Amino acid sequence: MLKPQIKSINLNSITINWSNIYCGKNGVYLIKLQICDNIKEWKTIYYGPKLEFKVDRLAVCTCYNFRIQNEGQKDWIYFKAATQDVGPYTSVIHMTRAVKLGKTSVIRKIAHIKPLLLNIENKENKTPIFQAIEARDLQIIHLLVALGANINKPQLYTNRTPLMFSIYKGELQAAKLLIDKVKAVSFDQRLKAYQVTKWPDHDDLI
Repeated sequence: MLKPQIKSINLNSITINWSNIYCGKNGVYLIKLQICDNIKEWKTIYYGPKLEFKVDRLAVCTCYNFRIQNEGQKDWIYFKAATQDVGPYTSVIHMTRAVKLGKTSVIRKIAHIKPLLLNIENKENKTPIFQAIEARDLQIIHLLVALGANINKPQLYTNRTPLMFSIYKGELQAAKLLIDKVKAVSFDQRLKAYQVTKWPDHDDLI
């Protein structure tokens, strides 16, 4: 059985092309592309007539399960593709450990050598700033933002930004910090932040 072609891979993206399977001789096809998420459920990441799609916000050095279907057919085509590794010495694992242990000097060193690691997701699909929010470490959040971490980048499966994630986790001091730091807060983020500030138990966020 023919499978889609992997046109390019990157540290956190995979470009998939299915022109070898669904070529428009019989008109325009509507294609559904899905990815298997971390709780083993299929999530649609593309639906439309294109012959190629770039899947981004993926974790580095990780293999993903995909499936694709032509709207006019019942059968799915299953395939796998993996993102690249950054190398054995300065990796996502090192950054994850540094954030977890609160090692500011190590974080600075890694960010200096490979700045892209500030925004690369680990195996749990969390960038360093998401990890710092979970660790309730405001100092590390401050540091990551100062080093250039993207505070508007959403997670792949939940589509939550760091601000949304901090509110979801009840980390209100982190949310307040991010509200102060963010330059372009979307309407949805502002609405969620506003709703949290109106909760009677969270006056400290106002």
